[in-house]
Amino acid sequence: MTARWPACGFWSIFARRHGLRLGSIADLIQYRAATESLIERVGSRTVQTHAGEFQLIAYRDLPGDGTHLPWYEGDASRNSTFW
Repeated sequence: MTARWPACGFWSIFARRHGLRLGSIADLIQYRAATESLIERVGSRTVQTHAGEFQLIAYRDLPGDGTHLPWYEGDASRNSTFW
């Protein structure tokens, strides 16, 4: 992480003296977005509807504990139609 402010002041001296690095909130957000997942896949199943057969995947939103249920037709790893 790199600081986005001039390297001066108490914290800069403190960090240098103790072998620490300074980082900004933007650096922290970027790091967390790259290393943490905010959703968890909890299950999947095939569902037969009047429009045909669809795949349903259940995801849990970890911060809000919400449930998300995307329906898709075809192979989800390729260009599919999501509903």
